[in-house]
Amino acid sequence: MRQISTSETRPLHEAKLLLVGQGSVGKTSLIERLIRNQYDQNQPQTDGLNVQTWNVQVNSKDIRLNVWDFGGQEIYHATHQFFLTKRSLYLLVCNCRTSEEENRIEYWLKLIESFGGQSPVIIVGNKKDEQPLDINRKALREKYPNIQAIIETSCQDNIGIDELRTAILQQIAKLKEVYDLLPLTWFEVKEQLESMTEDFISYNSYIGICHQKEIPEEQNQEQLIDLLHRLGLVLNFRDHPILKDTNVLKPNWVTEGIYALLSDENLKTKTKGIFTYADLTRLLNPERYPTKRHDYLIGLMKEFELCFALESTPPQFLIAGLLPKDQPDETKLQGETLEFQYHYKVLPESIISRFIVISHEKIYKQIYWRSGVMLQYQENNEIYNIARIKADPEDKKIFITISGRKETRRLFLGILRDIFQKIHKSLPNLEITEWVPVPNHPKHPPLDYQELLGLESMGESTITIGKLKLKLDLRQLLDGYEDIRTRQRQPIDKGIIEPVPIKEPIMSESIRNQIFISYSHQDAEWLTELQTQLKPYIRAESLIVWDDTKIKPGAKWKAEIEKALATAKVAILLVSPDFIGSDFIHRHELPPLLNAAEQEGLTIIWIPISASSYRKTDIEKYQAVHPPNKPLDTLNKAERNQAWVKICEEVEKAAIK
Repeated sequence: MRQISTSETRPLHEAKLLLVGQGSVGKTSLIERLIRNQYDQNQPQTDGLNVQTWNVQVNSKDIRLNVWDFGGQEIYHATHQFFLTKRSLYLLVCNCRTSEEENRIEYWLKLIESFGGQSPVIIVGNKKDEQPLDINRKALREKYPNIQAIIETSCQDNIGIDELRTAILQQIAKLKEVYDLLPLTWFEVKEQLESMTEDFISYNSYIGICHQKEIPEEQNQEQLIDLLHRLGLVLNFRDHPILKDTNVLKPNWVTEGIYALLSDENLKTKTKGIFTYADLTRLLNPERYPTKRHDYLIGLMKEFELCFALESTPPQFLIAGLLPKDQPDETKLQGETLEFQYHYKVLPESIISRFIVISHEKIYKQIYWRSGVMLQYQENNEIYNIARIKADPEDKKIFITISGRKETRRLFLGILRDIFQKIHKSLPNLEITEWVPVPNHPKHPPLDYQELLGLESMGESTITIGKLKLKLDLRQLLDGYEDIRTRQRQPIDKGIIEPVPIKEPIMSESIRNQIFISYSHQDAEWLTELQTQLKPYIRAESLIVWDDTKIKPGAKWKAEIEKALATAKVAILLVSPDFIGSDFIHRHELPPLLNAAEQEGLTIIWIPISASSYRKTDIEKYQAVHPPNKPLDTLNKAERNQAWVKICEEVEKAAIK
């Protein structure tokens, strides 16, 4: 921030105050009392989000508070993650009449911790005129040290409001950013964005404004937009993996547009979450939301993982959070199943609804409900497996159950776990554990999956369950969930176990006649796509394609990989950040392949599935079979299918030459 030392400055004197909590606890009434000393006993529930300004005096300084009052109904929770910010002050409002569990205090504290970092929190027990707040204050303070005060109020009787107002001002006084000295040019950009008539501008337009106001440095431009986002003056998701390329947006344009759909009674009750362009025309102000902007708003909802497009004409879209709660009858699975569980300390509603949106292309017979979905795994238009994914909000668990072909159950589970892993990564600080059932004992408590992996890495071969007088073969149990190579990779990538390197000389001792696929297990879904696209060529040309899913349970995995590497004529590399970052691939797959490419004529075909730092590796020496500046995960389905056809044609040429 060199500019600060060379420019005129003044303090920011601005902060963001967020009110969160369950519905009907009195958040809006609290704001009315704090700001205007007014009370309306018929105050309506907040639909979505209400944003207003509160001008206060802190230490004789005029401070502007941007107050964000969040609707507490469940449907809105999925969007909160995009608006909860760090370095802000939070009021967690509870209803004194209801229990700690019903107020979901720990749920909200966890969400604040995930997205607000170490932001200070004041817990407010509202409606104390009816009953005092009954919570374990000491335990909560020990567990969540960012709780600064616990105050009981009554908006109706005007009790505790002055104490709360004083506590708010004390916490604002402690927010360092409020007093940060900023260049006057930053304020000029801030004022121009606040007064702009457009509801959103491109990030390039924002950079243009910065240059006009003599802020040419990229670092300063980024720090300024981050600050304005935290203050709630604009929205820009530069750090979000999906939304980073979206525009600089006015918050209320986004929230009013999205919440108009989420709160519409017709969508909730009659259409069961399905909406059309006609609904946008019916619900949205045509001046602020002309039809030419409807696609952008829908696109934003897709990026927020709130909805997905149905295969229909005219176009229809489904909001997963508005699905009916009732589980359909057609969710029973036939035959033997593979089961896996996630247990959560706090289970955000958004996890299962986002999962449904992300996995919508695999939905089986349009069977879905608010807390679950049926998915299918297929190859060559033949369904191999059906999975039921179901959340239990009360027990805070998600259950995955997969039926169908035994050979592909494990692969399908890997694909589903990968989706959950990506969702979990976007929700930091959630306490999540993985569990598997005891075979043939469904009523016995499940086994901690990470515990089993730890036992295996310590050399244990069995696990004893005293209550059942049972000894289980540990390797056999774990082979049902992941192949041993994947399990070995987990500690390898953490640097715990040093694997035995595969000997390179073996490469020249065999006839090369097959295609070897090297990929990261984080990208299992892309392996599945490649396998499906290659099927016609495998049948027509009798191509032999090998990947590590071919390793049978109980086989010596290192020897199997050695043998496959030694007979590879073509190597397909599915290149992504996870591929580049894998120590196992870097040490034990790439060296023999690259060596054989240089000395024995093996053909390297690498496919950019995600943007990555491939230029920092030896892969850069080889021509990508698809443009690296257009990785597959940036293409729509039709474009991706076209790309796969060209890729498979190149693979065929290399394999039969």
